[in-house]
Amino acid sequence: MTLVDFYNLTYPQKLLVADILSQSRSKKITSSDLVLKEFNLSNQEQRTIKFKLAKLARGYPLDYLLSHINFLHLKITVKPGVFIPRPETEAWLNQVRAEILQKFSSKNPLLVDLCAGTGVIGLSLSDLFEKVLLVDISKRAITNIEHNIAQNKIANCMAIRANLFANPVLTQSIKDSLSWVLVCNPPYVPLIDRLYKQQNNLEFEPYRAIFSRDNGLGLFKKIYNYLKKLPLPKMVIFELDPRNIHTAKKILHKYFKQIEIWQDFNQFDRVLIARN
Repeated sequence: MTLVDFYNLTYPQKLLVADILSQSRSKKITSSDLVLKEFNLSNQEQRTIKFKLAKLARGYPLDYLLSHINFLHLKITVKPGVFIPRPETEAWLNQVRAEILQKFSSKNPLLVDLCAGTGVIGLSLSDLFEKVLLVDISKRAITNIEHNIAQNKIANCMAIRANLFANPVLTQSIKDSLSWVLVCNPPYVPLIDRLYKQQNNLEFEPYRAIFSRDNGLGLFKKIYNYLKKLPLPKMVIFELDPRNIHTAKKILHKYFKQIEIWQDFNQFDRVLIARN
């Protein structure tokens, strides 16, 4: 591949090629380097670049092809078959960090990140808690979380495979804790949107991490029913669909008096926060 070839690549293609060369050569190569420097490619590099660019051209997600993405202060690997973190989540997490720092005078004992996926939410908040449990039903997700814990050298986090709260280690940790906080980005897209998976670039991501029955609130309602059997969290934080978040707010009002809905950077109602 020549200098001209690199120059004419799209920005996502340049990111991908720079990542491949960085991994191959064990040194940081940026997308800008591709048009400013000459590169003699090995046969293996040429094959890898050709293969991954072809997958990208077919609509395969860039985040699955990159060795890692940057998410807040973290280096996050997104393995195929695990839900890809969204920019909207990254934006509200910054706001949540500020909220926790303002409301709580010291580190809280326990954070539970339910439906954790890659673990980005729990890992991003891990410095504000004594212990963080990252929970997912998917074996692939748990492997991905463990990789990201090790990659970011975070000592107070543990991945737990469970169907929501159906794990004795998880429930006992909650019962033993003086207080706890729940954060959750559950599957919340209504099933009707399955018809538009391809148009919304969702065809390569795990179905059960995106869609939920009952107009997108099926998993949310299951979580709510579990919460009624556990010590009440100090705070719960849900990312939800703008079409169902107000229904979820009404449900939480039975147990929480202080409830807010935050908008994302597109001015859609996106984050439901309830405080005890």
